[in-house]
Amino acid sequence: MIAPLALADSGVWGERGIGRRYAVRSPLLFEADGRGVSVYDISDNTPRQLGSIATRAESLDLAVSDDLYVVTRDEIARFGYAANGALTLRASLPTGDYDSIAAGDGYIATAGPSRLTIWSTSEELPVIAAEIAAPGAVTAIAFQGSRLWVAIRDQAIYGYDLGTQTGSIPVNAKGLAIKGDMLYAAAGTSGLVVADISDAATPRIVSRVGAGEVNLGAIALGTDRVFASEGTDAIRVYDAATFEEKGIIHDHAQRLAADGKRLFAGGADVDEFGLIHLTPIRFAVYEDGARAGTFNETLAGPVSGAATDGTFAYVIDWPYFRVLDISTPSRSNEIASIAFPAMQDFVKIQNGLAIVYGRGKLNLVDVHDPWRPRFLGTYDSLGMPGGGATFAGDNIIEANPETGLHVLDFFKFTTPDKPVQIGGVIWHYFELASLYPAVYAFDFGLIRVIDVTDPHVVRTVREVPMPRGPAVVAGNYLVVESADRFHVLDVSDRFNPIEVGGAALPPTPGVVAADGDGVLVAHAGAVDRLDISNPVHPQMTKTAMTARAPMQIHAAGGKVVIADRYALRVYGEATAAPQQPPARMRPTRR
Repeated sequence: MIAPLALADSGVWGERGIGRRYAVRSPLLFEADGRGVSVYDISDNTPRQLGSIATRAESLDLAVSDDLYVVTRDEIARFGYAANGALTLRASLPTGDYDSIAAGDGYIATAGPSRLTIWSTSEELPVIAAEIAAPGAVTAIAFQGSRLWVAIRDQAIYGYDLGTQTGSIPVNAKGLAIKGDMLYAAAGTSGLVVADISDAATPRIVSRVGAGEVNLGAIALGTDRVFASEGTDAIRVYDAATFEEKGIIHDHAQRLAADGKRLFAGGADVDEFGLIHLTPIRFAVYEDGARAGTFNETLAGPVSGAATDGTFAYVIDWPYFRVLDISTPSRSNEIASIAFPAMQDFVKIQNGLAIVYGRGKLNLVDVHDPWRPRFLGTYDSLGMPGGGATFAGDNIIEANPETGLHVLDFFKFTTPDKPVQIGGVIWHYFELASLYPAVYAFDFGLIRVIDVTDPHVVRTVREVPMPRGPAVVAGNYLVVESADRFHVLDVSDRFNPIEVGGAALPPTPGVVAADGDGVLVAHAGAVDRLDISNPVHPQMTKTAMTARAPMQIHAAGGKVVIADRYALRVYGEATAAPQQPPARMRPTRR
């Protein structure tokens, strides 16, 4: 168990922003980057960052008018901004349930999965002017002066004067942009739809371009051009007056903003499964259809995986597998990094080996000498993301929803660069936990208990009804975070899990790690601890640790590490610094 006093020492390594939304008020570009807001000088085509300011929770979206308005996971923040890019917090309003924001004349609007609210900004602290019962899922919002237009998935675009609906446009839009009395909608396979909204009660469609030929998402308006994304790597360019298509730009297209004749485009590489890998280019600048500049980052991708032995942290920071000395958490420092093909997202360690997994493949890394990690090989399951991996005794196991569970050999019958499967179980797996020789594999609605005593003849010995979710073995208990609650199962008999208790979930889903007689639960905003010393009535308590957007958590050797998307967070008591051994060949066999 991590002692409470040990958490007095903490540190953050590798903090970075990852762009989510842009807003332009020339010569400034504002970016909601997850950790807060970054501000850039875009007075020319060589952008430079002027500064950044952190928000209390993960920043999701922003909009600019008289002031800069930012929506985070738990608040609306209002910032004044100066010509030099300096931001001053004017007001902060705790909210929740919002993930997008738009700004108009004297009003802002915020939308989320279940709420749509219009706020007056006449006072420093925004006040609710109208709550709108949206008729479905909101996909985009935009203001025409003080009138709000709202796109509802699979329905239409509705206009509102405060809480009163005016007219509607029968278009299923993914993105909206408005200039004067013209509304431009990125309408998926319906193409670019342009409507005259001068009469809000009877808006009139004046153009449809590319229907059945394109699939448009994000949208931005320049002086005489409309920019609309198609997929993740194409941007179609249209004339804003004639609506004629003028060309196509092939670049990252998830986030767009425009300023006069310039386009600012950002995003990420997306793999065949629709999963992202961030790139070193934060955003690119286009002028007259040609790339004119970029803003690059040294640390660009998410910190997706982390594991620790109490002295070192092993971190997945695509495209790097990094090793950090975390003996003093407040001064964690990188001691080694390697890159290799087909790197996965998450990491577990055991006996000098690290497995990296998460997208249907499994990488194996030798970390006997932390200063000199060595990539050994990759097993390709020919499966899909969403499964898990684990050590089970001397066995390494990968499982995924498409090709089943695979017991792997990297050493005995082959060499690490050519791993082979020596055993397996069919069906679909979304999570794995192990208490050797038992492996708990989560299929649709059940745990399949698998005996891996003989890795060549693995067999299912029991099926236990259980919703799937993040799971971890803590002592003699298996704890499962399902969609509705925590389930605590007694696994004293490893092959016969018996549910004995449960507890309510935190406000948002989390990732879990064993911690003595408890389980650490990292979720957006906090890290809680589920004490299972009384497994029938486990108790959830808050810790002093925090998290913003956790992707993996692990505890060992008196330390806790959290891969928190925008940084690695380290908690624990300072210990003696490790001594680097002399260079020599390290073993690759166990």
